[in-house]
Amino acid sequence: MARGCIGVNNLQLGNPERWLFVSVIVPVCNNARCIQTCLESLLAQTYPRERYEVLIVDNGSTDATRDVVQSYPVTLLIEDRTRSSYAARNKGLQHARGEVIAFTDSDCTPVREWIEEGVRALRSYSAELVGGNVRFVYSQRRTSAEIWDSLTTKQIKQNIQNRGVGNTANLFVRAAVFEQIGPFPDEIESGGDLIWTKRATQNGFKLVYAPAAEVGHPTRRLGALLKKQYRVGKGQVASWHADGLSWQRKVRRIVRYFLPPSPSTIALLLRDRLGLSGWHRVWGVCIAGWVANSAMGVGSVVASLSPPTRQR
Repeated sequence: MARGCIGVNNLQLGNPERWLFVSVIVPVCNNARCIQTCLESLLAQTYPRERYEVLIVDNGSTDATRDVVQSYPVTLLIEDRTRSSYAARNKGLQHARGEVIAFTDSDCTPVREWIEEGVRALRSYSAELVGGNVRFVYSQRRTSAEIWDSLTTKQIKQNIQNRGVGNTANLFVRAAVFEQIGPFPDEIESGGDLIWTKRATQNGFKLVYAPAAEVGHPTRRLGALLKKQYRVGKGQVASWHADGLSWQRKVRRIVRYFLPPSPSTIALLLRDRLGLSGWHRVWGVCIAGWVANSAMGVGSVVASLSPPTRQR
């Protein structure tokens, strides 16, 4: 299996015969405020504008999202049949013209060099997939829930290095990979990108990490974090089915979700990753993490007791 975690900073594209054409696919649902910032960032890329397209796929918005998108020179697609960000991404794939497909989320803000750096990584390392960095953006009052979110979600480098998986918040894929692997599993709420990228790396496609291909992502406060973790818990069950885990291992994993995190581990993470100290902060993050993990456990229990969904 050809996969790895490779840094690609300070590499040159050289003088390629031509720029690869890139299709950027962004799913969105009821996010009129954030999609505007995302669009402005995508339209201000250093990559030649005539060599990329932006496909925004609305997944059932009832707010002003579609009106906002239509005010920009991008393509608006509609996926109303299935409420799933992966169904929306698959809709985008049906219309994409690019040799490279780039994915990000509607609440992400790509840096100006995002497309350029993603393509640079694909070419420089003859890779088929590239995962870029996700930089977390905190609110003015950094809460314990936000800190937990930044410590535990979208750890792109670690996921590529240790698990051979990527996240569609920041992912570049050569279009030919979809021809062999097929589309994302589109009837699950969370984790479809992990299932799909693992399938790709297990089939020998090379996945690398490109820290310079960066997007900003806002951290979640407690309410949004709990909703997210509940969805993640439900998606985990689909991943376990794909991995063929026994029911005993599934039960053990679910039980672990309800156990509190280790204060000493949290203290080390706060110090090493964020430069924070103080046991009041440690306990706050531990409590937020315990509640968030429990929400994930509840999601896993609900999904485990539900009939399995058909994955396409």
